[in-house]
Amino acid sequence: HDENPGFLAAATGKVKSKLIYRDTFNVFDQEGEEDNLIQTYLPVNKTPWGPVFGVFEIYTDVQPAVKRIERTEFLMATWVGAILLALYLLLLFVVHRSERIVDRQRDTILERTRTLELLSARMLSAEERERAKISAQLHEGIAQDLSAIKLRIERLCQAKTADQEAGGEAGL
Repeated sequence: HDENPGFLAAATGKVKSKLIYRDTFNVFDQEGEEDNLIQTYLPVNKTPWGPVFGVFEIYTDVQPAVKRIERTEFLMATWVGAILLALYLLLLFVVHRSERIVDRQRDTILERTRTLELLSARMLSAEERERAKISAQLHEGIAQDLSAIKLRIERLCQAKTADQEAGGEAGL
């Protein structure tokens, strides 16, 4: 026991405890893989203030507590996994729903854009027809006025020429 830290601590008057959990191996006590123990080393004195007379070793089996802890760990891991899965599925649902909303909004925007393009084309066509109509009316009005002026000037010229010819014959 000269190299056992628990024994050496108890030999100096200190209480020492150590948890031996599976996958550990104690050279002095030859614990195996299935040992889940608490080793406690208590100093033994003849009198409360006297020197240490011996060391009392107590081994407490904590296997039932370890089993409960492992079962609780498994349940916690299962619940955490289930919650994460539920959150992931909820996230997938939200993303899918968002995509549908975005698709509907995009379709609405495209439809309204097409409607605006159609209305714009109709307005431009109507403006062009109106301009052509006004242009034709102006052209016809001006042409009629110019034709009337031309006819009047021609009559005036004919009348003046006829007066001049009549005045020249009268002077002879």
